[in-house]
Amino acid sequence: MMLEQAVLRAMEEQDLSDVMKIESAVFPFPWSKYSFITELHNPNAYYLVAIYHGTVVAYGGVWIISTEAHITTIAVDPSFQRNGFGSMLLRALIAHAWEQGGIMVSLEVRRSNKKAVTFYLHHGFTNVGTIPSYYLEDGEDALKMTYYKLAHQQVSFLLIHCSLSITEVSIIQNDPKLGLKQIIKAAVNSGSAFSEESGTESLKFVVSATLVRLSELDAIAVYVDRHQEEECCEAIQFTKGLAYGLNKPCIVLAGTIGNVAQAAFEKLLSGDYTI
Repeated sequence: MMLEQAVLRAMEEQDLSDVMKIESAVFPFPWSKYSFITELHNPNAYYLVAIYHGTVVAYGGVWIISTEAHITTIAVDPSFQRNGFGSMLLRALIAHAWEQGGIMVSLEVRRSNKKAVTFYLHHGFTNVGTIPSYYLEDGEDALKMTYYKLAHQQVSFLLIHCSLSITEVSIIQNDPKLGLKQIIKAAVNSGSAFSEESGTESLKFVVSATLVRLSELDAIAVYVDRHQEEECCEAIQFTKGLAYGLNKPCIVLAGTIGNVAQAAFEKLLSGDYTI
């Protein structure tokens, strides 16, 4: 197979002659050579080329800023397409983003580029919306696509749900293929959970009733019903302390939320939590 004889390495200026030939063959509005040179000197950018028998046959790049990564380009020589080079590059760029602490990868793609859209969907990206007139050259819309690291892994988190009548503690697990499911549930009367003297002990008891090793969980979350933050402060403080002690992400939700587990999971995916 071609891929077995291919080598991935960092893009260098000496590669740009081959890169520009592919760029012009693949894109209706190709980047200039100067644009690539600028990117090669961008400290937040990382560019790779795929070499086959001494020739560049594909390339791709990503920006990484904090926990977010952005695919800037991926292109394969038309003569070498449908041989896995694009997939190899995409996987390598995503792996590099994770190594640098990234939790999400995004990209834009032309709405009319059905082949590219299908490619990214096949590799786990989600279409999250349209950016009108994104491409300045001709005013075409772009599709915004994202790929969250945890969405493609098995993730488990503790969810404490407080109301004035009962406090429920659940273990929520995400299966990349099956989605979210509640695997364990326990409860305690909220009267004791909110009491200053016995609240912490009551919550400790109901958490222990789940029979789960908390150190193996990926996050701790708490949800309180609308306008009950003050009454539920004991549970909120307990959750924050538990997360801090375990060095786990802490997710706090309040208000009227339909699917609490899904809302907590989305916050975990996006990094909207405290540690």
